[in-house]
Amino acid sequence: MNKRGTALPLVERAGAVVFGLFAVSFLLRLLYALQLPSPGLDDPAYYIQVARSLYHNGNLDVSILWNFNPRFENVTHPGMEFWQPLSSFALAFSFMLFGDNLFAAQLPSLLAGSLLPPLAYLFARRLPLQNAAWLGLLAGSLLVFSPLLAYQSTLPDSSMLYAVPVALAFLLLTRQPLKPLPALATGLLLGIAYLARTPALFAGLVWFILLLPRLFRKCANRESWLEAIFGAIGIAIPAGIWSLRNMLEFGYISSPAGTQTIFLFDYESLFNYSTPLNFQTWLEGGIGKIAAVRVEALLVAWRGALDIMFIPSVIPAAIGLWLLARKFTSSRPAALYTMLLFFTLPLIFGVASANGSYYHSVGSCAPFLAVGEVYALERFAGWLSLRLNVASRSIYGFLLGFFLLASIVWLATSAVNVAQTHRAETALFNEINTWLSVRPPAPIITNQPSTLNYVSGLPGIRLPANENLATLLEVAHRYKAGYIVVTERMGLYPDLLQAPENKLFPLLYRSPKGDFEVYEIR
Repeated sequence: MNKRGTALPLVERAGAVVFGLFAVSFLLRLLYALQLPSPGLDDPAYYIQVARSLYHNGNLDVSILWNFNPRFENVTHPGMEFWQPLSSFALAFSFMLFGDNLFAAQLPSLLAGSLLPPLAYLFARRLPLQNAAWLGLLAGSLLVFSPLLAYQSTLPDSSMLYAVPVALAFLLLTRQPLKPLPALATGLLLGIAYLARTPALFAGLVWFILLLPRLFRKCANRESWLEAIFGAIGIAIPAGIWSLRNMLEFGYISSPAGTQTIFLFDYESLFNYSTPLNFQTWLEGGIGKIAAVRVEALLVAWRGALDIMFIPSVIPAAIGLWLLARKFTSSRPAALYTMLLFFTLPLIFGVASANGSYYHSVGSCAPFLAVGEVYALERFAGWLSLRLNVASRSIYGFLLGFFLLASIVWLATSAVNVAQTHRAETALFNEINTWLSVRPPAPIITNQPSTLNYVSGLPGIRLPANENLATLLEVAHRYKAGYIVVTERMGLYPDLLQAPENKLFPLLYRSPKGDFEVYEIR
């Protein structure tokens, strides 16, 4: 009911719209998830294995050497030396409720991913627009059928568990200045987001940038300082506890391998065992190579992530969000974060961004960009109607209908392709497991150590893909590996193993389809 006592239109009833968007999103994503027989390669498998350890053994130990910095003495070691822990914590809790199974592993992302469309609606409602409710409903509807977000919601991964707390934090930041309790809540949300993915630091930086002028102006008020203090406390609680754990366990707050990603020219070098990777090697690559990596990362972020989230392109969404930021101060924190994440992550962590870091973080911008897209279409329809002498509502409806239909078709076709890929990956690793199961158990060197460990239970060791056979032998002897399993081309492999000069690792088995090879370690 409104102030006059009359019933609100359905689109204005926030509870009903939020529930409706969530329910449709969840059912669609649930149907998608049920088509996938496996969690996906590498990252999801790692999160599941750590969650299993926490659920069954009460610790974070894992038998996966994802890379060699730090260099552990044994394959089994305290996990999460590189990854953030929130996904594994959520999965372990789900295992407690529903048992150790794939659906329980998918459930946290399914729930989190289904919250993004309602968050788009709520973000629009925070804007002083006459049609804010309709804007939010349409933006949420676009996200329901987003191919990228729907897929990410099916994976036991960090993407959606990062996106939701960040989006919630920027929802609170639409009402600045914040009182102490909302500031504490915003800080806690960003601290929780940091436990999912480290790009949460960019969200914290945006808040700091917005606070800075208010803190140090001549007449700085007590309210601004309380916002800063309570926000900092909120961030420090989850982030500080995890950082203390890392310091006590590994001797560092954040992974040195994570810092190394700044200096990468190719992804395979992240898995070097003995070849150094530092500021000096970065400079030796030359400014041209340094720049080229970052330009490529920006293009991958645009074409390989944002343009999959929004059809036909993210450009209308970006323009719309920029127009909203110019007009309404409440949308500026979200717009600044969206811009900062897009430019800063690829420009600083070029190779890491191009190989998944931006892809897994961009969902946090989706509610704001979706609202921007609908707003841009509305403005464009108004501009076009004046020139074509056609009602703007007709143009607006046509454009929205086209975008929504295109999203549905793209989602359906991509879901079929994704399901086929997952089935092929499942068959491949089941075949590898069948071959290994009749051999004496031993650690395996492979290009997919997390997935192999998930399927077989055998310790998995990362193949040092950019290093020679002598280094590979050193790794094999150090960790008492039994076999080398190669499932795809990565760096110098399998070429070095297939070369006639290779006398160290004879070929034991090649699958009939040629999709994996097993080499003996002498």
